[in-house]
Amino acid sequence: MKLLYQARLAIEAHIIKNHLLSYGIDTQIKGEHLTGGIGELPANVCEVWVIKDEERDRASNLLQAFHQQHKQSPQKPLEYWQCPQCHEIHETCFTQCWQCGLEQAS
Repeated sequence: MKLLYQARLAIEAHIIKNHLLSYGIDTQIKGEHLTGGIGELPANVCEVWVIKDEERDRASNLLQAFHQQHKQSPQKPLEYWQCPQCHEIHETCFTQCWQCGLEQAS
């Protein structure tokens, strides 16, 4: 078993684990239970380990490609609307003001 990646958060480690699993590479997450001690422990306590040593290089290449793809993916900026009644700001996915209940004008 070989260390592949030190994650900042457990969710990041699980995303990597699931991504590699989709390519048939089995991994193990170590240190996940230590994430509650962040602040007292080093930040990268959650590690992703490749089970089969011979798959480590392939896993590393897949991980690099995964990170590169997500760096280049353009993020659509969030759009907002403002309630004309109470002036609360909302993302466009919400059609009703959570503050006063007014429906968004079409």
